[in-house]
Amino acid sequence: MEALEKLVTQAQGLSGSASDLSHLLEVLRGADEAMAKHAVQLDTLLASLDPALHSLAFLFFLDAHAAQAPRELSDQVVGTIINFIKLAAPTQLALAPEKFASLCHRLRDLLISRTEFARGVLPLHWAIGKVQQRCSAEHLTPQHADCLQLCLLAKMYRHGGELLQGDILDIDPKKTGLVHRDFLLYCFYGGTIYVGLKKYQKALDLFMHAITSPAQSVNAITVAAYKRHALVSLILHAQLSPLPKFTPGIVQRGLKACCQDYHDLASIYSSRDAAELKKFVDSHEQAFKADNNLGLAHQVVASVPRRSIQRLTHTYLTLSLSDLASSVHLSSPAEAEKYLLSMIADGEMFAHIDQQAGMVSFEEDPEKYDSLAMAAVVEEHIQRSTKLSKKLALVHEQISSDRTYLTRVHARERNVRYGEHEDYELAPQRMFDTM
Repeated sequence: MEALEKLVTQAQGLSGSASDLSHLLEVLRGADEAMAKHAVQLDTLLASLDPALHSLAFLFFLDAHAAQAPRELSDQVVGTIINFIKLAAPTQLALAPEKFASLCHRLRDLLISRTEFARGVLPLHWAIGKVQQRCSAEHLTPQHADCLQLCLLAKMYRHGGELLQGDILDIDPKKTGLVHRDFLLYCFYGGTIYVGLKKYQKALDLFMHAITSPAQSVNAITVAAYKRHALVSLILHAQLSPLPKFTPGIVQRGLKACCQDYHDLASIYSSRDAAELKKFVDSHEQAFKADNNLGLAHQVVASVPRRSIQRLTHTYLTLSLSDLASSVHLSSPAEAEKYLLSMIADGEMFAHIDQQAGMVSFEEDPEKYDSLAMAAVVEEHIQRSTKLSKKLALVHEQISSDRTYLTRVHARERNVRYGEHEDYELAPQRMFDTM
């Protein structure tokens, strides 16, 4: 403990220049074992440090203390972490991004254990900003996944959706402390947020990023992402979306073996028999519930009559509610009206219901795409596309001159020339070795 007290004194004098901070970082990393040994008593030493002036040392001491703090002190520890995130200097946090990520993970875990999910959403949003100050707002951080998880648990879907609106175009583990698991969780939680917001195509895109991420084995996050991808595909496209060719082979084989219930559900869905589909979901209720997908499975069942109603809009201009109910196998005109109102509210169709006559008239999309507001939307999409194009060109240039990439390409060309075969699945993984 005496050595740690000396370390605090040293930290107070080495939190100024960049060279001092670099030396302090080495000293702090060498004291990890001592901090872990005296973790419970570190709160007294933290009182001697200023979270704004001595952010680097405060970070190491607080992370060690939070790792072993007794449950009765968890509220105090949570408050200390939140205050630190608010006051910490981004320049010092950037020296140990992996340690800052660890502290934010501990905050998430403590809040989950206390069922205070909403309490951590804003602080983790601050944490994302602190990390991105030293890189850019386009960088993915470990704190993204933590914040999205708490948004889900707190049912703050709108806030999670706002966090997802920013374009993520860069991944830099050295600057952010990101690891591969953080990327997978960001895709999984982000996709789930979009499901809650009924933005199904965006949900599919994020789930697909998790599924196709380079891998040497199948992990639980990828499997969970595929199961939700399958259900959302049925809701949106009435069939399973095929996996792209660049999906790792080991992932494709693993998913076939552990997701049979979802493949069977897709086969039954193709028959367009809502009753049979409901029977299957009910008989496999425990499996879907274990995956936390039972509600989504029920949405798949409910999507069958919705899709049948959509097909009727291509055939009829006007239809009685009783005929509509009969055509899509609903129990009554009232149930048919309920489906129509829900679909109109969700923007899936345009129609006018005459309740007195018991008729529905299907209409065209009223948007003429000639307003100033629509022109602004188009302009925004053009600017984002131009920005993305420039980013792709830059990444292409960087990869084309990367030594590891060039070595792999030359090895592949040599193997092809001499009739040998390379394990191409592992080639892209090398680019993620630092994650």
